[in-house]
Amino acid sequence: MARMSAQMLNECRVDLYDLCAGLAGTLQVDLADFAANIGMASAREIAAIKSGEPCLPISSIPRLAIIMLRLQDRVNAAYFRQLQDVFAFDEAEGKFFDPSEDDDIPF
Repeated sequence: MARMSAQMLNECRVDLYDLCAGLAGTLQVDLADFAANIGMASAREIAAIKSGEPCLPISSIPRLAIIMLRLQDRVNAAYFRQLQDVFAFDEAEGKFFDPSEDDDIPF
């Protein structure tokens, strides 16, 4: 297996940070506050995020991945709640979808 170069690692960090920022934007939460609340950012990192300077405040790939996964969990939960609101379970019929609507979905 080939070793990862420093450039590849940096690109991974940037991509993860961008994913975190995008997910935080989707949830309309402050990324710095979210990272602080789950204990994944130091005071210095929080200040760097809030400053808005063009830098990579959190450089730890594992911590960025944890932040990204926690944000994604929240996005998924919000999406599921929206689906529940839109497709209210029909208790009388006991089903979500009309079986006569065959759309060739394999599941």
